[in-house]
Amino acid sequence: MTNLSKGKFSGIKVTTPPIELRQKFHKKTFEVFEQIQILINSNSNLIQTKNSLLPRLISGKLSVADLDIQFPPSMVDDKAA
Repeated sequence: MTNLSKGKFSGIKVTTPPIELRQKFHKKTFEVFEQIQILINSNSNLIQTKNSLLPRLISGKLSVADLDIQFPPSMVDDKAA
């Protein structure tokens, strides 16, 4: 396998879109990428919260017996209803 060198790439011409087109693209996609970053941060926070709560729930150090938990209809057992 041959090595890639600067000389092999120096002759390659790369076209770039005009600045106006790049600005339009940025304007249309910026909010999407911003939302992605917000969701990544939220997901990371939820994972950290889950990882800190789960061991306490499993060990019984954190009780959920007194919480008013509303289950969706699909999770409710017909016998319990």
